[in-house]
Amino acid sequence: MKRTAPVLIALNLLFWIMLVVHVIKAALIMISYVGNMISPPGAEDMEKDLSALFGYSAGHYSLVVLLMIALNLLKAWISWLAVKTVRVFKPETPFAPSITRRVAKLSRLIFATAFLALGASVYTKWLSQYVTVEVEWSSTPMILLAGVVYAFGYFFRKASGISKPNSFQ
Repeated sequence: MKRTAPVLIALNLLFWIMLVVHVIKAALIMISYVGNMISPPGAEDMEKDLSALFGYSAGHYSLVVLLMIALNLLKAWISWLAVKTVRVFKPETPFAPSITRRVAKLSRLIFATAFLALGASVYTKWLSQYVTVEVEWSSTPMILLAGVVYAFGYFFRKASGISKPNSFQ
């Protein structure tokens, strides 16, 4: 059991880094958006060059930026739930009901994030018929990740129903 402690510490650190990165990304996109709405000429200082989209339609530009912010905040929330799950995980009772609930919540949130990314991808693909929009939403890997986490959640739910609290010592 002592070999799992460094792995859990490394996972916790990794999830914290992911959380901070996504929060900072969302904040930078928000700041850039506000700056671009106040001083319109430069929509290119964002993560992606959206100046052509801004010139085409401020409404579509705002929606794409809102989707970028929402996806980064959802990814930050996923990281936060992962931090909380790793923090309460105990190798002696891996299928505890609290862990099972957290993994199930995590899988639902990842599914919702993946489908939002898929919707954003479809929207920008449609929008690219009229104007150049170069935003990668990473919807396919998100859906794959959602499926894997859902399978783990299902496994945890089933395993928690058949295991006793102290059966893994």
